[in-house]
Amino acid sequence: MVLKNNLIKEGLNMKISNYFLVGIMLFASSAMSDNVDTQKIGSWSLTWSTDSIFMTSANSGSNMLTGMLEIGNTKGVIDFCGEKFYIKSTGTLTNDVMCHVKLDDGSKILVDYNFVIVPSATFWDKLSAGEVMTAPGNGMAYWYATMRMQTVNESLGWVNNNIFLLKGRELQGPTEGTGGIASYDIYKFSN
Repeated sequence: MVLKNNLIKEGLNMKISNYFLVGIMLFASSAMSDNVDTQKIGSWSLTWSTDSIFMTSANSGSNMLTGMLEIGNTKGVIDFCGEKFYIKSTGTLTNDVMCHVKLDDGSKILVDYNFVIVPSATFWDKLSAGEVMTAPGNGMAYWYATMRMQTVNESLGWVNNNIFLLKGRELQGPTEGTGGIASYDIYKFSN
C-alpha cells in the first residue's frame, strides 16, 4: 500500500511539473514574441519543369530546381538544387531541398530550405493550369518556408548563424514551354 501511494505521489508530482513547465514555456513565448523584429534581407526564386519531376510514390517525389538567390546587394545562381517533396494525408505539401548557389563574386552558399503549403480547394486545378497563386486566399491557405545557409564568403558570414523565414510571394505551375515558378521574400529575425 505504501508503494502504491508513493507511485501515485510521483505521478502527481510529474503532472504538476509538466503543467508548470508548459506554463513557463507559454509565459516565456509570449514575452519573447513582444521582442521579435523582422527585416527583409532578400529573395529566393525557383523554377522547375515537369520534365524534371520524378514521383517516388503516390504521395512523394523529387525534382531538380533552378533559380536565383538575392541577399542584400549580392546575387547568386543555383548550380545544383535537388528537392524531395511530400503530400501528407491531410493534403498539406512539405519538402526538403538542398541547393548549391554560386554568388556573383564566385563564392558559394549551401542552402537548405523547407516549405509548408496548405492548399485550398482550387490549388491543384490552378497549379495544373499554370495560374499564379498567392497565400492566403488564392489557391493556398498557408505558404511559408524556413531556410538555413552556410558560406565561407566573409561579407555574408553572418548568414551562417541564422535561420530565416521565407514568405511565399507567387507560385505558378509549369505550362507547355514555360517552367513553374516559386518566389519568396527572405526575412531575418532580431530580438
